[in-house]
Amino acid sequence: MYKFLLTFGCITCLYNLGVGQAGFNIPDSICVGQSFTVVNTSVGGSTFYWNFCSGNLASNPIGENLGNLGNLSKPVYSAIIKDGANYVVFITNLGSGTISRLDFGTSLSNNPVATNLGNLGILVPNIEGIQIKKDLSSGIWYGLVAGFSNNFIIRLNFGTSLQNVPTAENLGNVGDMMERSHTLYTFEENNNWFTLVGNYSTNRLTLLSFGNSLANFPTAKDLGNVGNLNGPVGFYPVEDKGNWYLYVANQIGNSISRLDFGNSLTNQPTGVNLGNIGSVLNAPRSIIIIRDCGVVLGFIVNELTNDVVRIAFPNGLTSQPTGVSLGNIATFSFPHHISQMFRDGDAIYCLVTNVNNNTLSRFMFKGCPYPSFPSSNLKDPPMVTYGVPGVYNISLIVDEGLPTQTNVCKQISVVVPNVSIGPAAPEICEGNSVSLSATGATTYLWAPSVGLSSPTGAVVSASPTLTTSYTVVGSAGPGCSASKTIEVKVNPKPIISVVPDHPPLCKGDSVILQASGASGFLWSPANGLSSVSSAKVAASPAGTITYTLTGTDQKGCTAMKNIQVTVNPKPILSVIDTECEPQKNTYLIGISSTGDKIVPLYGTVTFQNGLYQIANVPNKISDRVVSTFSSTGCKDSLVVTAPSCVTLAPIFVPESFSPNGDGINDYFVIPGIDAFPNAVLTVFTGYGQKVFEDRNYKNGWDGSSNTTTGTNIVKLPTGTYYYILQLDSSTRIIKGFVYIAY
Repeated sequence: MYKFLLTFGCITCLYNLGVGQAGFNIPDSICVGQSFTVVNTSVGGSTFYWNFCSGNLASNPIGENLGNLGNLSKPVYSAIIKDGANYVVFITNLGSGTISRLDFGTSLSNNPVATNLGNLGILVPNIEGIQIKKDLSSGIWYGLVAGFSNNFIIRLNFGTSLQNVPTAENLGNVGDMMERSHTLYTFEENNNWFTLVGNYSTNRLTLLSFGNSLANFPTAKDLGNVGNLNGPVGFYPVEDKGNWYLYVANQIGNSISRLDFGNSLTNQPTGVNLGNIGSVLNAPRSIIIIRDCGVVLGFIVNELTNDVVRIAFPNGLTSQPTGVSLGNIATFSFPHHISQMFRDGDAIYCLVTNVNNNTLSRFMFKGCPYPSFPSSNLKDPPMVTYGVPGVYNISLIVDEGLPTQTNVCKQISVVVPNVSIGPAAPEICEGNSVSLSATGATTYLWAPSVGLSSPTGAVVSASPTLTTSYTVVGSAGPGCSASKTIEVKVNPKPIISVVPDHPPLCKGDSVILQASGASGFLWSPANGLSSVSSAKVAASPAGTITYTLTGTDQKGCTAMKNIQVTVNPKPILSVIDTECEPQKNTYLIGISSTGDKIVPLYGTVTFQNGLYQIANVPNKISDRVVSTFSSTGCKDSLVVTAPSCVTLAPIFVPESFSPNGDGINDYFVIPGIDAFPNAVLTVFTGYGQKVFEDRNYKNGWDGSSNTTTGTNIVKLPTGTYYYILQLDSSTRIIKGFVYIAY
């Protein structure tokens, strides 16, 4: 197991050392002024330290500059040790090549007594990292100092007291692997001592092995460049669930690297570069990683922007962190090194060396005076009461300063229920909903439940059918509640009407649709409409269609109405023939129609052989207007222009023939047709369908249709057929009916 001689009383007690003895139970939240009992569930333990309002590392720290203490000359690295009840800080001075000792006494909040120990006979300018450790087997305090530009390691021997002026020994360039060495970290594992060295110029790590005593001469092992190191300066080790990680600040690369060592810092690591976290790194010089009440945080100092950055790991040490600058909180000037954090009483302290102004800065996360008492050494502490709302850290350290030390930290929310509901004065339209959000408590109960998505929760959806008042009771623990009422006003939907409603329409015509009941309208689809956003529109759709009308009133409420426009087809009206009747000085007009009523302007209508005939049309009328109607009320009209009525040639046309192949009357023979070589014979059914046409008729029609497609000859069935025989011009036409019988 590793032995940390610098962890006594420090915030590294927040690290998970794997023992897991400390434990307690508290409520998640309470009211201001409400007392509660902390239940100690720890296993074993001889001493207990309770803190009910320790410094919260997620809050903003308080900083101050302590000035030049101990003839500081470009101070770079510091080492903080708690020796018994006293804090001692050693600082390396890059400018003078000396070491300063600061004695803070029993609290890091004190003003220290400063002593410059000089160069100890062998130190030279440009020294960097320093580590101070106690060899428990011998009781001797040893120190190691990195010689940056001289590539050496200096060993210090304090004897049995840090108040002694140490002797110094130059170990030289161990293994010839010191390459502008910068940062050191010394640790013990399985009774053997090791030191990790960061080499600035070659971006490589070196592992020094001292064996069973720091008094031995070390051997060196090259660990290489792992995690894309680029100007490694400060680094910090963290153990988590049996695995070790080393976080390295890359001054040149403006990035942080994480090295994964597995179960021992003596292993060959793998690594990853986490980049410029939050884009707030500007020549980062030093880093520390801390757990604070289950949250993993880190702090970094920037050389170029003279600020301290806080980083947070949202999902544990191996997750990608986020970063934010806390600014220059303690007159930083080229801040070089940030020390480990120490808990002193209820506050957490940290020291930062400043190269440019030769000073030491101190910042702290202060405890608070709000609980009924700030700390306790009892196994089972008295009841606790908080007088100010907020989120508080409650921590327990069991066997503090002993090898069995463990700790646990939990948070409790202290509230004054001051329930509020938003939005203010909500209004909805009938059928809609509004999201009601309550704040000021930890749990909520809504009433009545009618129209609510849930009767519990900080945010609920309300969709009442009528204006309703809802009351929410917010609680922050037993006997700690408050209520608030809000009215949700429900505005009715507009009542939309359209005139005419479901109108019939003849194809090709249009109808005016007039909407009312709202202030704005939207029609859909747009097919056949003169407008889609007017109250009054003209509709002329091509076929039967259903329009959807959306009406919106002045409060934004909407309603919809469907209007079906039925489009009826117009009747089809066509002229089959106009025949002159000279003896009557009138015309006979043959009409084909899909309507159920024929209305002539002149003459009379009869239905004969499947055709409408308009007879007795006066010869003096040249344009004959004819109308037809269907049962849907749709109408069609046309104008018939008849030829001049002249006397026809004396041609006899038979009224029947029998094309049955018996050699008798098998053809439609018209005597005298030979006198008309250009005669055109056209034959129709009684419904106006043309079935035969011969443009040079020579008495050869045998009752077959020549208007069908294909190769088969189609014989017409028995029946009466209408013919038109044009002899030599449009004025010499004979019309009539012929009967085919087999």
